[in-house]
Amino acid sequence: MTNIVKVSRRGRPPVNISWPDVVFTAQDVVDTTVSKVSRVTIHSKLNKAVDAGELDVVGMAKTSNGRPRVKYCKAGDNVNGGE
Repeated sequence: MTNIVKVSRRGRPPVNISWPDVVFTAQDVVDTTVSKVSRVTIHSKLNKAVDAGELDVVGMAKTSNGRPRVKYCKAGDNVNGGE
């Protein structure tokens, strides 16, 4: 007799994030996502996607105050600077 017990993972379930088809910043993703995800999670997933080759870094967006924001686009959409 074999008993198979499904072991659930502990902690928060993983959240899949779909990247926009246009040039975007991390703040754009935070503003448009429907699930509750922190900014740190978004930045972590962005960095992993850039390392995996799914996203390309297009440039920087200057802000009136604070740090400049990095602009991203999907890897195949980087034609003419992604814009």
